[in-house]
Amino acid sequence: MYDPGHGGQNGHRRFNAGLAAVDLDPVLAARYNDPVVTIALTPRWCRVRRGSSDVILIAPHGGRRAIGDPAAPTERKVNDLHTADVTNDLAAALDATAIINDGCDRNELDLNRISQVHRRAPWFLDLVVGEIAAVLARHRRAQVLIVHGWNTGQPKCDLGVGAIEQGERLEPLGQAELSVTPDYWHSAVARFRALCTAAGIATPVGERYPAAHRNNLLQLFTVRFADSNHPHVRQLATWASARRLHAVQLELGIPLRWPGPLRRGLHDAAVEAFGKPAPLSSWSTPPIPPSPPVGPLGFHVHEPTSGVTLFTSITPMGSGTAGRLLLFLGGREIALFTGEEPGARSAVGGLIFEPLPRGFALCFDGYASRLGDADLYLDLEAALAASTLVRVRANLHYCGAADGESTEPRPGQFGGTIAIDDRVITVDAGGFLDPAVAIRGPGRHAARTHLAAVFDRDTALNVRAAEGDSALTGPIVFAGRRHPAPSGHVTMLHDGDAYTPAGFHLHLTPPALPVTAVPLARMPILRPLGGGAHARITFGPARFEWDGRIGWGVYEYARRVMPRVPDN
Repeated sequence: MYDPGHGGQNGHRRFNAGLAAVDLDPVLAARYNDPVVTIALTPRWCRVRRGSSDVILIAPHGGRRAIGDPAAPTERKVNDLHTADVTNDLAAALDATAIINDGCDRNELDLNRISQVHRRAPWFLDLVVGEIAAVLARHRRAQVLIVHGWNTGQPKCDLGVGAIEQGERLEPLGQAELSVTPDYWHSAVARFRALCTAAGIATPVGERYPAAHRNNLLQLFTVRFADSNHPHVRQLATWASARRLHAVQLELGIPLRWPGPLRRGLHDAAVEAFGKPAPLSSWSTPPIPPSPPVGPLGFHVHEPTSGVTLFTSITPMGSGTAGRLLLFLGGREIALFTGEEPGARSAVGGLIFEPLPRGFALCFDGYASRLGDADLYLDLEAALAASTLVRVRANLHYCGAADGESTEPRPGQFGGTIAIDDRVITVDAGGFLDPAVAIRGPGRHAARTHLAAVFDRDTALNVRAAEGDSALTGPIVFAGRRHPAPSGHVTMLHDGDAYTPAGFHLHLTPPALPVTAVPLARMPILRPLGGGAHARITFGPARFEWDGRIGWGVYEYARRVMPRVPDN
């Protein structure tokens, strides 16, 4: 499948003569027209496939990194998992040339950063320009598709061309230059978007990754650097100026990269749109219909019969709205969806909150990342790599208590169903509407203990204690009476380390009754706090006991992890 004469430490590539038609820079002309010239010595992790079509695929972040040390966490980017496989499959179907990093950690060398390529990987520029020259010797144009991953649970392919979309017009961002011509945008790209829409895939333009920064690889395929003193960069600008080069960055959400029907839909759309000449089209992406914002809302409920626990929230995030749905499925197994939409909304992807007269309807129809061991989430890349894609449908209603301010946690009753593939779970249990969960999310606190449980319709608690302080703050509801500020304290039993709780003991006044809580499952995560410090958070469902009453709810325990001081 891959050219055996290229891609090894001692491999090299030879060009045939006859490339004069590609208008090569004089500095490069002799080099690329020499039939025996050695172009580059590429590392083994960079694989090259040479095809006969006019498509060139590049996967710069298809490698992996080692699992991080939770005792000494560092800020590291997640590699774009499955993009190497997606690119390889597309290249075979399109008979395209492909340059695929399927082994190098982007934290060691980022091929999508022009500055790093110049300093540390000049062979990569040499390789890219040489392959484009070979394509242009056979075709009037080259289509460059740069395949990336976006760790959203939504079926989205964010299109990066250095711009955002204003109506049917592309508006470049800052000093960025467009990487496509209007004709190409309204033909091949328009066709791709139409086919994606038919497959249930959204194709926003620069929603999260516009590829407009001067250090982004995509900008090399524009006229932005026409005055560069680097011959490779100047050559790419020359081709772009002559309209022989069109480039699009494809940021693929998780459902488009993991094996499944949406990945097949993306594959088929790309093959049809970029593999065949497309007529000019006036098609444009239909806008996402606005939904009235409902403010930051979060809910959590444990269903004791099935052992399933649900966390879900929709909350403002900068200029957009973030949504999350997390299911604890029993033992260490979880399923997680995260997504985001521009603007203020009450719906994110397939997650929708709708107000009811005395509560809310909570609906979800989409995909989640299913993981058998939630402990892996101490390293996000390791967790994603071990995850599979699962279809989730949830139709729930929450009927809440009438008292309490909207910013305070409110106990209530949940009913409805949750379907995970072929498994259907009936929900009839007490839980909480908790705006604080939406605002912060599990693990968005520097350090603290949080315990919440419903015992019956008249008895519930939702208490917190800051790190280093066992004093609790409320509110609690006991015997139908609400106590907004109970006094009391909490002690914790550890399970093997200082970060993992095995149990909690609460002493509250009023009422003067002890409470015990035993975790049923856990999900540990790390959150950066700045200055090299992190918070390590463990949270999940728990069983509570209070004066003979059995309750069900959730816990969260967070502690700071300080940066490790190097040995002298």
